[in-house]
Amino acid sequence: MVAMPDGSWSRQLASGYAPSYFIGLRYISSQEQLTWLSRRNDLSVDEYRGDYLIDTTNDLLGFHLGGDVRLQYKNWQGTVRGKVGSHVNFGEIRRFIQSNDPRDDDPVNPVIVFNEPLINIQADEVMAVALELGFHSAYHVNPNITLRTGYEMLWINGLALAPQQLTFETSRARIDLGGNVFYHGLTTGIELVW
Repeated sequence: MVAMPDGSWSRQLASGYAPSYFIGLRYISSQEQLTWLSRRNDLSVDEYRGDYLIDTTNDLLGFHLGGDVRLQYKNWQGTVRGKVGSHVNFGEIRRFIQSNDPRDDDPVNPVIVFNEPLINIQADEVMAVALELGFHSAYHVNPNITLRTGYEMLWINGLALAPQQLTFETSRARIDLGGNVFYHGLTTGIELVW
């Protein structure tokens, strides 16, 4: 922005490409839950049930690098930005299994036996990769108002995902850190400067 002699502001720039690069430390956290509830149709919920809950936590820490290229004009700009990172994933899962079992010794008043809940916690580390790509554009309505829109994509591998931890042989269960996720979505915004 340039202040003009009459007190007004004017946006003055040379149109063209403006590349930039960066490197840094990055932290990513991802959690998931899976709940499996089992009930018998012919008995009430209190008489017979089995619950299986899985919580996963992924804490990724590592270096990432990237860059962007911005095409700048007086009233419009377009940007392509990319990032890649190598991280250590400190993954952890918690399995919680509990069931009750009615004894049929007395069909009128069955004895309900709650099994002790099985709680299984496991943790491990694995190398994970995160790739990010984004496309952004902005339109400068006037020197004070800018409309922004974009599309972002993020792919991460080496995660503990809750559905992949589901097993009914808990004594042989191991944490699985081989999951992949892909996040994407649109972004919009208004920038006000005064």
